[in-house]
Amino acid sequence: MSLWQVLALPGDGIGQEVIPPAVEILQKLVPQVEVHWGEAGFAVFEKRGTALPEAVLQMARQVDGIL
Repeated sequence: MSLWQVLALPGDGIGQEVIPPAVEILQKLVPQVEVHWGEAGFAVFEKRGTALPEAVLQMARQVDGIL
């Protein structure tokens, strides 16, 4: 059972490089964390017409933290 739920949003630019290793470190430090991945940023805007889809916003409202 997870202690915390976190939403990871790599987004654009450096986020693509820093969020995955940050999640890896977080999971090693807090094994009880449950990570959910979402999409956000300009590439998402180009595909969906919004940089932060409603489903991701709903997920953000339900988790304990966001990276």
